[in-house]
Amino acid sequence: MADLIDPLNAALADRYRLERELGRGGMATVFLAEDLKHHRRVAIKVLNPELTAVLGPDRFLREIEIAARLQHPHILTLLDSGEARGMLYYVMPYVEGESLRERLGRERQLPVDEALRLAREVADALEHAHRQGVVHRDIKPENILLEAGHAVVADFGIARAVRAAGGKKITETGTVLGTPVYMSPEQVIGGGELDGRSDIYSLGCVLYEMLAGVPPFAGATGESLAHQHLSVEAPLITSIRSAVPQATARALAKALAKTPADRFATAAQFAEALAAPTEVSVPKAATRPGRRRWMSVAVAIAAGLALALVAWRFGPSLLRGRPADPAKKSWILVAAFDGPAEDSSVVKATRELVTAALDQSEIVATVPDDQIRVALENAGKPTSTRVDAALARELAYRSAVRAVVEGRVTRLGRRYSVALRLVDADSARVLFAVSDVARDEDDLIPTVGRIAGKLRAELGERHSAIEATRERGEGVETPSFEAFRRTLRAVELVENGESRAAITVARSALALDPDYAEAWVPFGFAFSNLGESDSAIGALTQALARPEKLSERDRPIIESVVAELKGDLPGALASSERAIQLDPLSPFAHSNRGINLTEAGRWTEALESSKTAEKLSLFGPSQVMLGNQFVALLILGRIDEARQLVPRLTASRYQGSPLGVALAAGDWEAAESLATVLRSSATHPDVRRSAGRRLAVVQAARGQVEASVRTLRQGQSEAEAAEDGQSTNDFRWGRLQLALVTRGVAADPGDPGRWDSTTAALVTRGLWSAAAGDTISARRLLATIRTRSAADLARQGFGPVMLEAWIAARTGRWQDVLRDLGPAALQGQATGYVLIDSPPMVRWLVAEAYERLDRPDSAAAYFERAIASPPVGGTNLNASRMAFSFGHRRLVLLYARMGRLQEARRHWEIFSSTFTRPEPEMLPLVEEARSALARAEAMAKSARR
Repeated sequence: MADLIDPLNAALADRYRLERELGRGGMATVFLAEDLKHHRRVAIKVLNPELTAVLGPDRFLREIEIAARLQHPHILTLLDSGEARGMLYYVMPYVEGESLRERLGRERQLPVDEALRLAREVADALEHAHRQGVVHRDIKPENILLEAGHAVVADFGIARAVRAAGGKKITETGTVLGTPVYMSPEQVIGGGELDGRSDIYSLGCVLYEMLAGVPPFAGATGESLAHQHLSVEAPLITSIRSAVPQATARALAKALAKTPADRFATAAQFAEALAAPTEVSVPKAATRPGRRRWMSVAVAIAAGLALALVAWRFGPSLLRGRPADPAKKSWILVAAFDGPAEDSSVVKATRELVTAALDQSEIVATVPDDQIRVALENAGKPTSTRVDAALARELAYRSAVRAVVEGRVTRLGRRYSVALRLVDADSARVLFAVSDVARDEDDLIPTVGRIAGKLRAELGERHSAIEATRERGEGVETPSFEAFRRTLRAVELVENGESRAAITVARSALALDPDYAEAWVPFGFAFSNLGESDSAIGALTQALARPEKLSERDRPIIESVVAELKGDLPGALASSERAIQLDPLSPFAHSNRGINLTEAGRWTEALESSKTAEKLSLFGPSQVMLGNQFVALLILGRIDEARQLVPRLTASRYQGSPLGVALAAGDWEAAESLATVLRSSATHPDVRRSAGRRLAVVQAARGQVEASVRTLRQGQSEAEAAEDGQSTNDFRWGRLQLALVTRGVAADPGDPGRWDSTTAALVTRGLWSAAAGDTISARRLLATIRTRSAADLARQGFGPVMLEAWIAARTGRWQDVLRDLGPAALQGQATGYVLIDSPPMVRWLVAEAYERLDRPDSAAAYFERAIASPPVGGTNLNASRMAFSFGHRRLVLLYARMGRLQEARRHWEIFSSTFTRPEPEMLPLVEEARSALARAEAMAKSARR
């Protein structure tokens, strides 16, 4: 850059002093400079040398004079322009604020009112310029500056000047006049003169991004973006953000129309439409069927408030090329196929093949299996009920699905006959039937492809569309029927919580076809369920390494899970946003986004996403969607609303939901009763283990500390026997917390041979050592932890810092404890999967530090927050309730010491009404609090005399 700066300094020394390079754009490099004549800071944009070489300088300077005449509050004025030593430049005022791009990079989504105001301000600027005959041609967040909170549009007329001066030679440089993400369709095509409606389209793209957090179109290449701008409709903004008013959504859709004549005629009309009073609306899914999902994921959220909701559904449907418009599709319900019992797995797999093939259609979409289960619930039937032909017609009739596909598989020696028929759901009349014969099991995949093609042809689908999907393999990216069948079985095992068995079966499927991307998915999820994150990441990365065998819509879902396993929550959220952008009417995509928002602690948005998923569901919400809403409501302290959801949580994994409500409401009697029953009788193993942890919480709160330890030890043993690493660490963590709040020394954490070598386990072991006073071992483990990979450490969140602070506490370095934990305790949310219980523990240690440093006011404040309910007390109900009674006892002592009798009495009342079953070893704690309060009252009485 020195060869550019030197001649510029020489040529412009009488007017400007260049200070530093601000940035390099597609056409120019920006320098911050001082205007020596007027003593002000300015920005100088110098066109890149390769562009300057093909421009006509005189024509460029004449054209830019037109833009220089624009004077408007929301237009950044052009101060000067010229040529220096063969370099073309122009000068603008320097704006102290940030650009809209910087704002979006920090916040992603803006408040609706603010986004609309900024868009109106830009539209006002465009209206003024368009009346002067100036079209911007490059409206994008980078060219919208925020000065005192208001929009100022930069670079007006620059693209026009470059194009006019360079003519056809511009294309030879590879310079794009405009930014592909925000280009209008007519810009993409090129040729002809643009008018103001092109800028309106680009502003529509920018407003969409301000509201949705992502542009309306995204792609890895310019060709992909060009195709979408020309041919693909933008997803409804209300499907991504339900808070957007309906009238705004209509105005945005009009601005993004592909044909200029269908847009607003002027920017002023667009601004007026954005200012209209409107109502909020969420699109209804019943009229917009979407394609079938092969996976529905709900990862562990808020441990202690919900189970690990790893419930996902597989169904091989790979959609290549341009996805069909879901609004033009009709729903079809595929019934369970008939066939010989000895070939049940073949029959089931054949149904999945037919479903996958039909999901390639541009005119029909099959009802997802999770929605069929919801339909069964609505009909008052168990979700395990076999949906035969008669029941399929009943469910379809209930939901206004018009047709049902029935199938039969018959074995003829080595051959298989497959017959399908389409039946009218209302009249039960057979509309038509198709059939074919597979030579053997290995021939089933191509045979089903032929049959599905016949079925789609009978439905009236275009021959070219059928042939196109047939060439792509009809949605099944493996030639091995056995690999396909085993993968289906692996999915069933994951759904049933049999992760170890799922790994074995998935491994056998991959042995038959190592390149079968979808077989790597249950492999990865099984490892994830077992808490083996590195193995899960490795397996899912193998799936992503075969992008040609995964659909465009499925990839961001897997990427989101991988990012979350790596502790990269921003990356997970970005991927889930892309999934919504690609499939805006997918209930699962919105549900998955809600889960990512949950992990990020953005509970209100998570609840909103889950409710959007519910509205988009054909038959109503799945149990996972309702479960995620339930957890969010408890975390937000909306206990009555959560209680109202309990009757709708019918799946076995949610048997513990009444227990969660009782614990959140502080109903200790009900919580103990429910936990005791569920611990022994719940049908789902995760519910039994969660009930054990919660029973220990209630026991501790009521003074039965030894009983709580026994309950936790028993749960840990059971989890170890089941090889459930995550639950094992949860029980260990509960005992650690109990040791902290009771000021007891941690008991033996269990057989050392059962500890794994994961970083999560090392953190927990280190904390055990620190709690027991073995700081030498704790430091050794901390040193080992710090040698782990950056990704692994990211997954541990605050874990290593917590360990370092606990070592400092055990050695009396309380100031170091405040240094390490103070910021997190103040912020209120220590992130990381291993230390999901950490917010109360962090605050408890900070409170201890303040008390040891003789700062009782600060100590009391942090004890208050350590025992507060979510979200004030963090996002873990178990953790805050475990510390509940012991925190109130400490607050009695502190407030009595400070002579604040009203607060001391209040905490004594809570403590004494909860700590109702103290074991003999706990009685001195009760007496200490009682005596402290009595002394403080006596002193106050004496002082009044």
